[in-house]
Amino acid sequence: MKTYQFVTELEDLANNPNKKGDIATLRRGLMINDGDNPLLYQVIYPLMHKAISIEPKEKYLLEKKYYLKKVCQLAALFTIHPSTKDQYSLKHNLGHHLRIAAGERVEAAENRFKLILGSDEEELFSHLKHAISFIASSKTRTFINYHSLFSALCFWGQDEKRIQKEWAQGFWGLKTSQNADQENKLDE
Repeated sequence: MKTYQFVTELEDLANNPNKKGDIATLRRGLMINDGDNPLLYQVIYPLMHKAISIEPKEKYLLEKKYYLKKVCQLAALFTIHPSTKDQYSLKHNLGHHLRIAAGERVEAAENRFKLILGSDEEELFSHLKHAISFIASSKTRTFINYHSLFSALCFWGQDEKRIQKEWAQGFWGLKTSQNADQENKLDE
């Protein structure tokens, strides 16, 4: 799984107790239907510039206007359930996380997941807000691989639905107990 320096910067921000105001600013993106709130830019742009200075290959993604909306969406979604790389597997995607979080409530999670898979780019952010809130409130402790989620946001409608297929495999393809065991090892 590809990692993104921008996501690492978000994780560092969440771990910095002096930056709680920045996290609150990013949370404002959740109040806008598409997540693209110019008030977020005061936090987003410094993170983007830092990410590009560390990983210049991300410049193509972070500096295009089209992707700025996706950057804002990711940052806003991150505030619902912040995760750091020591808490999740880079092999997991949102399908895995939602299945693990479902625990015994698989049917409710499955209905939510089907809505996500059927979403176009415009609807995706709204469905992801609900899914991540579901994961955050789950009794089954799981954390989100935001590197994978960032890639999904940026490339959702491309490559013959590759992302949707990977998420479907993550949700339906593996036994729940195996996923939970893998996720729990990360928590130890």
